[in-house]
Amino acid sequence: MKTTPVIELRNVTKCFSHSSPPAVTALEFAAGAGEVVGMLGENGAGKTTTLRMIAGLIRPSSGQVLVNGHDTQHEPSQTRRSVGALFGGAVGLYDRLSGRENIRYFADLNGLSAPDAHGCTNDLIELLDMQSFADRRVAEYSSGMKQRTALARALVHQPKILLLDEPTTGLDIRSATIVQRFVQRRKSEGKLILVSSHNIEELETLCDRVLILHSGQLRHVAYRDETGAYALRDLYSQIVESTG
Repeated sequence: MKTTPVIELRNVTKCFSHSSPPAVTALEFAAGAGEVVGMLGENGAGKTTTLRMIAGLIRPSSGQVLVNGHDTQHEPSQTRRSVGALFGGAVGLYDRLSGRENIRYFADLNGLSAPDAHGCTNDLIELLDMQSFADRRVAEYSSGMKQRTALARALVHQPKILLLDEPTTGLDIRSATIVQRFVQRRKSEGKLILVSSHNIEELETLCDRVLILHSGQLRHVAYRDETGAYALRDLYSQIVESTG
């Protein structure tokens, strides 16, 4: 029996103006539960635009974005609950609140009951190794602390789909490792994770496959070879050189 993909993009194009090239052109792919799918490409390749369309934050100009079989344009209430997204690092945190209070506030916004909000907040603080700073004001945090808090805030409602846009950019090694381990933990729980990154080594470590985007188009889907390795750097260089 064929199962419905958790997310599916069907011939999706996004134009922001008539005077500039499309940000995304005729993009098609599908992904299912328990996968980590990477997105690799230069600035302007269409990675963030694609993630924002899946999150329902912007509409495609044409084509369909389906989440659990529901069209994000026509059934937004059916799709947004399933998605947790991290865009732009720690943007949106409240500096005067503690990390715990930020996470709990977003749990309340997402309609969690008081016991569930309390439990989920505590679980995320433990999983992201935030115990030493969770009760300090966010204004005092390092970039790594803010990034972990923002990740917890985005995921406190336990979504089935995680959209992570450059989740470790600017982090120190310890914070980046914690985030990477968290992604692997969520994969083992059957979540679908889409990760955009410029960090080729990170994508090779985390991902089951990697979508290589260039100039708004999907140019190649990379998989591990029989040894379990990728060759993303060489593949990406060849694609850029061949397309100009």
